[in-house]
Formats: sequence, C-alpha cells, structure tokens
Amino acid sequence: MRAPVAYQALPLYKLATALYLSAAVLLLYGGAVWVLHRPLFALKKVEIVHPLVHISTAEVRRAVDGSVAGNFFTIDLPAVQRALEALPWVAGARVSRLWPNTLRVVLAERTPYARWQGGGLVSDNGTVFAGDVPGDFPLFAGPTGSGQEMLDSYRAFQNIVAPLGVRITELDLSARQAWRMTWSDGTELALGRVDVPARLARFVALYGPLVARLNAKPVYVDLRYADGFAVRLPARTGAARAASGRNKQ
Repeated sequence: MRAPVAYQALPLYKLATALYLSAAVLLLYGGAVWVLHRPLFALKKVEIVHPLVHISTAEVRRAVDGSVAGNFFTIDLPAVQRALEALPWVAGARVSRLWPNTLRVVLAERTPYARWQGGGLVSDNGTVFAGDVPGDFPLFAGPTGSGQEMLDSYRAFQNIVAPLGVRITELDLSARQAWRMTWSDGTELALGRVDVPARLARFVALYGPLVARLNAKPVYVDLRYADGFAVRLPARTGAARAASGRNKQ
C-alpha cells in the first residue's frame, strides 16, 4: 500500500504577495499598452534627409502611408524600407525613428546612364528600371536581364573607339549574343559574337589609313570576318568594298 503524499499548504501571506505581484505586472503591461497607443506617439511627420532629384516628396509619402502600420514604437521599419525601395528611382533606402513622432528617410537615387529600347532607363550600375528623363543618353537594346552586361561592354567598347573622337550612341545585343553599334557620326558596325573587343580595336587602329585611302568615311562596317572586314561607303563615293573579308562569323 502506497504511503499518502503529504501536501504543504502555502502560507496566506506568500499567496497574497504572488497575487499582488501578478496584478502589478498586469497593470504595468496594460498601462504601457495604453500609453503606447496614445495620439502623442502617432507618426505625424516624414523627414527626407537629402534633396531628391528624380523622386517627388509626394511619391515618398504615398509609399510610406501605404506601408505604415502602428505608431512611433510599433511601426515595422523593414516594411517601410521595402516599400520605398520598390519605387523605380530608388536604389536604396534607410528608415529610422526620430523622437517623438517623426520617420526619418534617407534615399539613394539611381543615376541614369543609358536608355533602354522599348522604354525605361539603365542605371550606372546596370539596373534597367522604369523612368524617363531628358538627356543625351546612348540607347541599349538587348535581351531581358542583360543590362549589366551591356553597360560593362559599352564602357569597354567606348574606351576602344574614343581615340577616333566618336561616341557610341546605340548598342545592340541580339538573342544570339551578336553585337551591333552606331557611332555619333552615323557609322554603323556589325561586330558579331567572337573576339569582339579585339576586332573593334584592330579596326580602330586601321581607321585613319582606311579613310585616307578611300577618301571617305564608311557608313557601314562589317567586322564579322576572321581575317578582315567589309565597308560600305556613302552613295556618292561608290559601292561597298572589302578588306581581306572572308569567312564571316
């Protein structure tokens, strides 16, 4: 037969102390909740730290208003940051609280570098985004997701042709990864897919003697040959001519 278990009664003063402590905790919690939800702590102001060029204050406020829930203490700052970074011109955002009722916003705007065929812009870090702004920007046309590749290639190609005093105004990358470009003087070049920088550099080195020999600047150049290139001259100077052009690639 099992021995009876002895229970020790909790003294009344200890029970009362525990109840008082519990009640105090509940009161403090309730008071804190009540205070935190007072109008005093409602967000009333959005402070934009740096001046904006391409983004309006109204756009920022709409993004904040659409993502803000709660007050100064309970607002979800990462949610507001994500809403701001969803704006096309925003490259990055930092959001913080400023006592007692202000949201502090720091935005980094994208810097446009080129236009994207079909609409939009390409930033100076290769991001294609929705936007428009006046300016003499080169035009890029390429497959979806090729913004960074086109930007890097444009900079490399531009460095190669710079000694000729021309600027690349259009750059095209086909779905087959073949390159085409147009210079500021109207010259069009088909560069193909293989050894493109090397072929372009060789042509730039020969450009001066070529123009002197032909007594005219070509309007179209086909560099898609393993051992040469073909040129088309303005109509008044005659038909197209080739320079060791065989085995087009």
